[in-house]
Amino acid sequence: MNNDIDEVEGNAAVTWSPAELIFTDMNPGITYSQPVTMESVGEVDLRTYAARVVDDLDAAFEVYEEDTSATTAPGQIHEVLILASIEGDQPAFGSLEIETNDPDQLTFSLPVSAYPTGWTDDSGP
Repeated sequence: MNNDIDEVEGNAAVTWSPAELIFTDMNPGITYSQPVTMESVGEVDLRTYAARVVDDLDAAFEVYEEDTSATTAPGQIHEVLILASIEGDQPAFGSLEIETNDPDQLTFSLPVSAYPTGWTDDSGP
C-alpha cells in the first residue's frame, strides 16, 4: 500500500476581462448587467474568495451574487456578474475589487462606470 500523497506544485494565476466595465446608454431606473470573466491560468486551482464593489458613492453598482467564492481549475473560467442602475442624468463611478489566491494579484480591482443615454463626454448630455 502506497501512503505517499502526491503534492501539486505551482501557483494559482488569474487573468480577467474586461480591464474596465463601462455601462453606456443607460436609462434611469433600469438595471443593466455585465460579466467579469476570470480565467485560471496557473498550475493549480484558482480560488476566488470575494468580489465586491468599492468607491461607489452613488450606490449604482452591485455584485449579483452574494457569495462569489469559487474554485476554478486551470484552463477554466469563472464569471462574476455586475449590476448597474443609475438615477437621473449623471454618470456613476466605482471599482470592483476581487480577492484570489494568485500570489501576484491577491487583490485586483477594475474601474466601473455607468453613463446615461445621451452622455457624450465630461460636459454631460
